[in-house]
Amino acid sequence: MSSQTTDSALASIQQLAASFPDLLATLTDALDEKCREADGQGINLSGRGKALLELLELATRPATIEALKILVAKLPEAARMASVATDTGNAKRVGLFGLFGAMRDPAIQRALGAAVAAARQGGGGRESFSSEVSRGR
Repeated sequence: MSSQTTDSALASIQQLAASFPDLLATLTDALDEKCREADGQGINLSGRGKALLELLELATRPATIEALKILVAKLPEAARMASVATDTGNAKRVGLFGLFGAMRDPAIQRALGAAVAAARQGGGGRESFSSEVSRGR
């Protein structure tokens, strides 16, 4: 590199360094304004940022990553089992009394219990989610 090229590069770096405080101040002012606008709309950016960092920390824990790897590895088998379980080609028709009789089976009782628990959990979660969406949060 020639001396003139080096001097020119240093001058450019000095100019950039001299303008950096003004650029940073402008960026900070713009960010502050956007935060005030969001706060005025009831959006807590600070709380959301904290929640995002907590989620990121949880998602990147070694135990979480290992659990996700196991889950992903089991998905094809779970999909196959679900497909077999929902195949109605060989299922016999069951009326109301057949349903009552089937409810004596502990496996069916557990399955119904799981379905009821999922419905309760999903119903409450959906209401909560829907109310958040309707408020635009």
